[in-house]
Amino acid sequence: MKVKKQKKISLRLQLILLSLLPFLISPSAQSQTPPTAPKAKVRVAQRAAAPNDYKSAIDFFRKKEFLKSAVLFHKVGYKSENINEATKTRAKYYLGLSLVNLKLNQVATVPLIVAAKQSSDPEVRRKSLNMIIKIADKVDDPKLLRFALENLDVSKVSDVSKEVFYILLGEQYIAEGKIKEGTAAFEKALSLDSRDLSAMYRMGVAYLKLNQPRRAAEFFKRMYSYLEKRKVTNAQRGLAIISVARAN
Repeated sequence: MKVKKQKKISLRLQLILLSLLPFLISPSAQSQTPPTAPKAKVRVAQRAAAPNDYKSAIDFFRKKEFLKSAVLFHKVGYKSENINEATKTRAKYYLGLSLVNLKLNQVATVPLIVAAKQSSDPEVRRKSLNMIIKIADKVDDPKLLRFALENLDVSKVSDVSKEVFYILLGEQYIAEGKIKEGTAAFEKALSLDSRDLSAMYRMGVAYLKLNQPRRAAEFFKRMYSYLEKRKVTNAQRGLAIISVARAN
């Protein structure tokens, strides 16, 4: 890609980020009104979306040209007046995916949350929710996690994301000192995947905090039973052994 062309696209991407900035500073202040960029500085972003812009954006996305797809999806999702709402919310979903591929995970949650709330397509809502949960887990941002947990309906996400959701929820409860609520969340994660080592370990730690070492040992031993055939240098195996000793 030529340097001159790259600079132009990067500038447009910066305009997208600028329009989303108020949402990033204060997630709880998000309203149903789409964010708008300063009028005097954003002539390109303010041009109305053409009917073929969504198709062009999809083509760019499939070619993995995520800078270009982000620009067009933003235009379709936030700047269009002659495009139906279903297409606009799909564009917001794909804008989120484009930003994720650009490693702008926290920025990506803004259009994804809008898509999860506003889309009339249950598949778009489900995929948006799944991606938000994955981002919350990846960036390890407590504020973003709390915002996601308060705004999402876990019943609408896939079982894999539900498992991650409950582990994240449990960790949030533990961090707030709500140990019993945390163990309940970890139990739900284990009900979805009984072999989830992360949930087992967190359950053991939670029971240690509740001063119930025998109960904690049960989960640490259960964790070790899945790891005992691993190499002695395996980090998880070592953690399980240390945890069992700690509980006894």
